[in-house]
Amino acid sequence: MVFYMMSRVRWVPNPPPTKKEIEIHQPQTRENTWLEKSSRMSFSSFLLQLETGYFLGRVVSFFLLLYFFSASFLCAQNDRLLLQSNPGWNLLSIPLSLSDPRTTNIFPTASSKAFRYLGSYVPQDSLNHGLGYWIKFDSVEQFILRGSLRNADTIVLRKGWNMIGSVALPIPTSKITTSPANILASTYYMFDVDSGYKAVDTLLPGIAYWVKSTQQGSMRQYCWVPTTQILLSPADAFTTLTPPLLRWRASRCQAEYRLQIALEPGFSTFTLDTLVQDTTYQLPSLCDTSQYYWRVGIASTNNETVWSVSRSYQWAYPTQGLVEPPDGADVTIAPLLQWRWFGSETISYRLQIAKDSQLSMLLIDSLLTDTLFQVDTLSIATDYFWRITILDSGCNGNGNPVWSAVRRFHTSAWEYLGLETESVNMAVFDWANPNIIYAVSSSDFSGGTVGGIFKSTDRGTSWDTLIRGVTGLDIDIDPFNSSIVYFTLGINFLTQAGILKTTDGGMTWTAADSGIRINFEEGPIEFTIDPQNSNILYVGTGGPFGGTIYKSTNGGMYWFTIAPDSIGELYSGIGSIVIHPENTNIIYAVVYSFALLYRTTDGGITWQRLSVPSRVTDVKFNLRAPDSIYVATHQGMMLSTNGGVSWGFINAGLPDILLLYSGPIIHFVDTLYSTELVITLYLPGYVEEAYRSRNGGLSWERMLLPTIPVAGYFLRSPNDSTIYACVRRGFHKYIR
Repeated sequence: MVFYMMSRVRWVPNPPPTKKEIEIHQPQTRENTWLEKSSRMSFSSFLLQLETGYFLGRVVSFFLLLYFFSASFLCAQNDRLLLQSNPGWNLLSIPLSLSDPRTTNIFPTASSKAFRYLGSYVPQDSLNHGLGYWIKFDSVEQFILRGSLRNADTIVLRKGWNMIGSVALPIPTSKITTSPANILASTYYMFDVDSGYKAVDTLLPGIAYWVKSTQQGSMRQYCWVPTTQILLSPADAFTTLTPPLLRWRASRCQAEYRLQIALEPGFSTFTLDTLVQDTTYQLPSLCDTSQYYWRVGIASTNNETVWSVSRSYQWAYPTQGLVEPPDGADVTIAPLLQWRWFGSETISYRLQIAKDSQLSMLLIDSLLTDTLFQVDTLSIATDYFWRITILDSGCNGNGNPVWSAVRRFHTSAWEYLGLETESVNMAVFDWANPNIIYAVSSSDFSGGTVGGIFKSTDRGTSWDTLIRGVTGLDIDIDPFNSSIVYFTLGINFLTQAGILKTTDGGMTWTAADSGIRINFEEGPIEFTIDPQNSNILYVGTGGPFGGTIYKSTNGGMYWFTIAPDSIGELYSGIGSIVIHPENTNIIYAVVYSFALLYRTTDGGITWQRLSVPSRVTDVKFNLRAPDSIYVATHQGMMLSTNGGVSWGFINAGLPDILLLYSGPIIHFVDTLYSTELVITLYLPGYVEEAYRSRNGGLSWERMLLPTIPVAGYFLRSPNDSTIYACVRRGFHKYIR
């Protein structure tokens, strides 16, 4: 449209700004480029009063604002926004934070620059969130904008008309605040290609709007972005015996929500589709066992709804309703079963136990009112399966009882083998003949009993006493000649401490502790043999006033100390010594006094204290991967896979350990069948428990104990997976 000097301009009003005002924008020139500010014409726009008409004082060509086309918002999802442009001028905004906000990067096919309104139109090289822009396109196009979706923005307002953007979800204008308050002099206007300007009560993402302010200030927009955290409860895949209360977060955009419940995750058909003016919804009675899906949405002005993620719930006995024993656990032959209480005082349960997972041949089928059931004696070394259902949940008439998940337990037991009157400290299998076992017991000063050294040639069925009147602590068999055995004897007021050696399987004995300081205040504790040279031996001593580390290079004929003052003078001595299975110059030692871990890489000439996050009480190698080292600490178990440079806790399945009475003791790290560990630990209150890991410490399971295993010790047969236990009252075999 071209106007000449003194021409009178008339048009039909199309209500934009209030007070019958309309903006007429400055011209385009050749090749659709805007004149720069330095050109002969300024680019200020004119506000013309809508009365009978106006005369313009020079020849210009004008684009009326009414000719412009608005952009279309298609969808916003996670970190992207899809926009569709229309042919011509589009009034749009960018509700994202972009890594590259250049106009040419965002809209590479645009046929104009982007223009922002600051009292006049100013070309922009980059686009910012919260602002509105005019951009021209030659055709219908779609653009995917990737960045951080914004659900909140603060926009600076100028006095007069402002072209603003919106956030990444529809936001009612009633939820928008200004500072100072009540400074808006108009409603919000968008432009529609068919109907022109129109007032709106909801701002949509990707669209720009006009609004007038009476003074300078700011505008705050905030809207709810549906994410996985919007739905509060119940949790996804929730199972319940009572109708659940659905809860979701409040939206500052809208006070009314759309709740949908369906029988399939696609929500093609609904069992409920309703508007809720609250953030909770109590479901009615729930009796069938179908899985239901639910979601919550906020409606926009174009009849579209922005939905949350969906969750599911189901009427069923919760899997976590079964308390003890855990699924797959080893139990005694008379286990106590426990489940959670649900419902009223008059509720009753039905318990079923069988030997098959389908529970087709029931051994027990009982009606109960309690949540505990003591099972009578079952068969040993057998798998059993059990489940629970609730009988009067208000849905008895549907003929479809709701069962818990089926759990399995395995009956195990400890078989007593012998040494009933002995407090057995340790036992070792002869690696060359698994029928031979050596064991040692401790002395009881208060009871006046003394310990001894024992030998079995029939895997513990019967025992011979080799020596009486000693306090045995440790047993080590020569790795090249199993007839050579060393026995470490601890200090006790009833017995003599020292080291005994036999070279004929216990028929004759010699002392092997020359050079070691031994008295009633200090004696040997921990003994180990170099796996590559059995003439090289190490022993750690300790007592009330300290201890040290000794080394022998001639099979125990003479010993010399190798611990520097930093180790040797520490209170209470050495508690654990282990040798690297491949490089025997590498040795780790635990110092009891301050529960510290030391390492030598030169056979004991020099020692380095290692940094471990907790106090250390024991250390063992993984013989399959010698750089993997297990340590027991006052905060549980730890593992290093790089020779002690760094450590990580491996406590999954162990009690919630803050600080143990004392650190765990690692009884063995088996490598014949798998990386299996057995540990004992003292919980607060002097409660001793045993735990077993079958996967290198990734997870732990509690073991049955034969008796209260004071000073107990576990070992494993060298040719099968059978575990044995040394406890206060004898030697036991684990039957599983």
